[in-house]
Amino acid sequence: MSKMEDSCGDISINAINIEKAKGFSYIEKDDNLKHPTPEQLMIRQAEKYLTPKQKEVWELWNYDRLTQDEIALRLGIAQQGVSKHLKAIEKKIAKWVKNNIEAYNLLKEDYSKENE
Repeated sequence: MSKMEDSCGDISINAINIEKAKGFSYIEKDDNLKHPTPEQLMIRQAEKYLTPKQKEVWELWNYDRLTQDEIALRLGIAQQGVSKHLKAIEKKIAKWVKNNIEAYNLLKEDYSKENE
C-alpha cells in the first residue's frame, strides 16, 4: 500500500493541495510553528477523531515515518493489522476533510493573505 494515496469514495486523501507533501503523508508535526499551514491545521483537527490505537499507528507512520513492518513489530501486531488501521485512518481523515472543506478553503485564503 502506498502511503495514504488511495482514494476514499468521492474524495481523495489528496483532496487538499499540499505542495510539499504527498497527500496527507509526511505533514511535519512542528508545534513550535507560529503559523501552521492550513493543511497542518486540518490534519491536527482530523487526528482528534482517531481512536487511541489509530493515533499510535498514524504517528509512527506519518511522523516517525516507520514502515508497516516496523510499526507491526513495535506494536506487536501483524503487518496486515497495520494496513487495516491505515485504511481506516485514511477513510476517517478523508471523511473529516470532506465535511470540513469550507473551513479549509477559508484557512487557505487567510493563510495566502498573510503570506503575500
